[in-house]
Amino acid sequence: MIQQNASLNMQPDQHNYSPPLSSVLNLKENEEDKRQNLNDISIKQDSQLNSFLSAQNAEETQKKIDDISKQIDQMYEVLPPVTNFFKFCFMMFGILAFAGWNAVITAFDYFSVRYPKETIPDVTFYFPFGVMVGDLLSGVTFVAQAKYFSVKSRFMYTVTVEVIVIISLCIVAMCYNNINGFWISMVLLFIDGWADNVKTNTFVVIAGSVHPQLNNLFWTYTAFSGLIMNALRFIVLGIFGDDLDSNANYGTLLYFIACAIIFIIAIICFAIFIKSNYYKTSLQIDALKQQKIQLEKELYFIKNQTEQISSTIQHKGISKMFWAAINYLKEFIFITKHTGFLSLYLFISFFETFLLFPGVCVFRKPEFKFLEFAWAAQVMMTAFNLGDFIGKYIGYIKQLHRLYWIYGLVILRISFVPIFILMALNEGSSILQNDYFIMCMIFLFSITNGFITTSLTHLSPRKITDPYIRDKVNFFSNFTMTLGIDLGIVLAIFLSNALPNYS
Repeated sequence: MIQQNASLNMQPDQHNYSPPLSSVLNLKENEEDKRQNLNDISIKQDSQLNSFLSAQNAEETQKKIDDISKQIDQMYEVLPPVTNFFKFCFMMFGILAFAGWNAVITAFDYFSVRYPKETIPDVTFYFPFGVMVGDLLSGVTFVAQAKYFSVKSRFMYTVTVEVIVIISLCIVAMCYNNINGFWISMVLLFIDGWADNVKTNTFVVIAGSVHPQLNNLFWTYTAFSGLIMNALRFIVLGIFGDDLDSNANYGTLLYFIACAIIFIIAIICFAIFIKSNYYKTSLQIDALKQQKIQLEKELYFIKNQTEQISSTIQHKGISKMFWAAINYLKEFIFITKHTGFLSLYLFISFFETFLLFPGVCVFRKPEFKFLEFAWAAQVMMTAFNLGDFIGKYIGYIKQLHRLYWIYGLVILRISFVPIFILMALNEGSSILQNDYFIMCMIFLFSITNGFITTSLTHLSPRKITDPYIRDKVNFFSNFTMTLGIDLGIVLAIFLSNALPNYS
């Protein structure tokens, strides 16, 4: 009996028994691992099936691409020839692309006197900031605007807005040369930045759909725009003078009206061009090209489908935000792999330019001795625009497209920063205050800017044949340029606060 009780006591209580917690967790983990492995096996099996189907899809897609290529070749055969009038149109489009901003910046000698920096924020630093904010907002909403407004509508309303803005800026400066007038001008410049961005992007779309000869004319004459504004300003100063009397005010108003006439001429050219058979045929060709690019992108994804599936398996379970950050890093590495550090050097070059021009290198010079302020400022602005124009022209010479040479120029341009800052501080040797020396420095500063911009933007996508990769590279290059401009403008404001004001 005792033995029986003992044996009963030695048997475990089946009702009260529970396995250890670690065993339960291990069982659950094993079940989850098995389930995960089954899912991965299922995905891999699906990928094998998809790889077979993707091979068929790749053949079909390639066939469609070849058919579209034949259609494009046929369309080129019926494309009307490029006439001198079309060339003139794209010269005007290039001039008009940045005419609004160039008209304002060329008249900085007038605005800086109407809004004295001793009592009002320095317009040579703050006016670009107003344009930048409008430009950024417009860039963010451009896709939506392009969706709801046609090319013709976008062009017409933005050009009309710019004409009203540039004339209003002059009238406000004439009537309200105080802090209230300054802030009204900032609002107008915000509107101008928004309109200018939409108009420029519209021109870029048009220029990208036509013959490369017309496209090159467009981009070349964007640099010529500033020189035309300089010429108009010189004429007005020669006739009306630069004293702050009624004649100078009305002379500046006449200058902006002359700028508006350039806008009107461009509007007429635009209205005639978009009705031409050349433009209509070019649009059809461009539509086929876009369709071809889309198919080539699909082909790219089809060929890389296996890698995408394996990537999905490997990174399953990682948080979306973390994986998104990894994707951005991979995009940067991907683009850098194909272009090197071209985009980085584009960013540095534009940052250098807009940090110093025009506020520091022109309008913070303590004193001009060879000419009166208004004339001297125009000479310096002309030196910059001329150098930029020449630099962009030189940038088309392929024999000069050597990366080590271009990268070296970008690094050497950093030396302009201490030169212009010492000039603004009225320190250093007498050479740094010499008007002709500074004019030469501005010319060199601008010619390197034009050359670097043209060279790097042409080098970025030149050796890339895959349209998907080329689009990514172009987008990233434009992004870095815009970032360099914006950061340069913002930091220039902080720099202006650190530099002395000279009356």
